[in-house]
Amino acid sequence: MLTNKKMEVMLNELDNQKMHIVISTLEGLRQLLDEGFIKAEGCVFLKQLYGPSVMNTRLNHQDLTGYECFVNHIHIEDFIDVNDLKKINVLQYGIFFSQRLKDKLATIYPEEKFRIILACDIDDCNVRFHKVRPNEEWIDDNIERYNEAVMIFNI
Repeated sequence: MLTNKKMEVMLNELDNQKMHIVISTLEGLRQLLDEGFIKAEGCVFLKQLYGPSVMNTRLNHQDLTGYECFVNHIHIEDFIDVNDLKKINVLQYGIFFSQRLKDKLATIYPEEKFRIILACDIDDCNVRFHKVRPNEEWIDDNIERYNEAVMIFNI
C-alpha cells in the first residue's frame, strides 16, 4: 500500500478514532462486489458499471487503463448515507471497500496484476481500479503532487 502525506494525515486521524462501519450501510457496496466482474475488450470491469454509453467506449480513451479507470470509478458517497458522517468516516468506507475489492480481484484473477486507487478530498471519496499494463499509467508516480489524499493498493 502506498499513500501520500495528505492520506497519512487522514489515516492518523482515523487511528485516533474508533473504526465505525455500520454494516447496514454497506449493502450497496456489497452488491457492487457481489455482482462480480466482466472481462470485455481486454479489460476487467465491475459488472454493474459496465454497459453501453456514449463515453463508455474504448475509442473515447487514450488506452485500456484509462478506459478501465473511467468505467471502474465509484463515489463512495453514492453508496452510503453520508448525512451524519464526517469525511473521515467516509474514508473508512472507502478503505473497507478497497480492501474487499482487492481480496475479490486477487481471488478471481490470481494471474493478473491490478492497481486500486482511493482518493479523497473535501467533497468526495472515490475508488477506481485497473489492470497493470506495460507503458500505461493512470496515476502519476509522484502522488505527492495531487491535491487529494491518495492511497494505492497494488495486487
